Amino acid sequence: MNTSQRIVKLAILKPDSSDVYKNWIKAINESGLSINYKIINIEKETWLTEISSECFDMVLISPPFVISSKKLLMDERVNFISNVLKLRTYPDSNSFYTWENKRVLNYYLNYFKIPFPNTVCFSIKGEAEDYINSCAYPLVAKVITGAAGLGVRFIKNKNEAKRYIGAAFSKGVRSKTGPNFRQPKVIKRLWSGFWRKDYIKEKLSEYKSVKNEKQIGCVFFQEFIPHTYEWRCVRIDDSFFAHKKLINNNRASGSLLKGYDKPSEKLLNFVRSVSEIMNITSASFDIFETSDGQFLVNEVQTFFGQSDSYQMIVDGRIGRYLYINEQWLFEEGDFNKNKSYNLRLEHVLKLIENK
Repeated sequence: MNTSQRIVKLAILKPDSSDVYKNWIKAINESGLSINYKIINIEKETWLTEISSECFDMVLISPPFVISSKKLLMDERVNFISNVLKLRTYPDSNSFYTWENKRVLNYYLNYFKIPFPNTVCFSIKGEAEDYINSCAYPLVAKVITGAAGLGVRFIKNKNEAKRYIGAAFSKGVRSKTGPNFRQPKVIKRLWSGFWRKDYIKEKLSEYKSVKNEKQIGCVFFQEFIPHTYEWRCVRIDDSFFAHKKLINNNRASGSLLKGYDKPSEKLLNFVRSVSEIMNITSASFDIFETSDGQFLVNEVQTFFGQSDSYQMIVDGRIGRYLYINEQWLFEEGDFNKNKSYNLRLEHVLKLIENK
């Protein structure tokens, strides 16, 4: 971006429950550009006064801790910023609306006729009970809002499904909480953080929030797709990445086990097509590959975890794919540092320049 004309001004939304916003600040500092920014606590009562009292070129969203009450609050305020204040947000409000909301994502996938596992979401108990009389088993039950596969349950038969529905429409269903021992080196990470009071306080607060979270009045069922991995594909502007998320105990999400196989052009074309159809150009796309070579979208997340400093390795080199003149070209380089926020910032500045 040509920064000699004027200084860009950004608003950074800071959730009270997360410090992810610091990645935006780090990206700005590492850019070497003259960028002004204002941090706004989106959960405070004063948020509207703060954001409407100044002009911003872009409002940068930072994801809150993933519980439904925080997600609902963020959705309300991001939609107000976009639709009433008419400020541009990154990601855009429609893209963020699908983040960690499996029900909303299901609307998008259905409407745009994008291939995905057979999925149903019932808010009427009788409909759910009728469904389990004829559906195929095993069945995958998920909570609407939840990360790292902690809200996923495998239902083996009708009796288990009936009990799950009974709980969902009475006392509610919960995500698992506590350390995710399916992740590699989790004990080492916990031990290294054990001596930091702030780390312990933060983790205990997170676990308590998840424990207190209930999903009542709806069930979300998905067809079980046998798999040994799912593809984690990432698109940020014109940059594409892909690697395999390997399963651990029937789950790929949250396992942190990876395979850095070279993605096929067929996969890259599929991801590009899905992102164009959904008009989401900054997100991860988790994709099943069936035994007959078909691709099915499992998740789309505008914000995603990144345990490695890169998202792809091709022939021993980290880098990205670019789609240029109807061809996929690999470019070697470190494009995912700072959890990909530096690349996101480049995208933000490009959007501002091309306004």
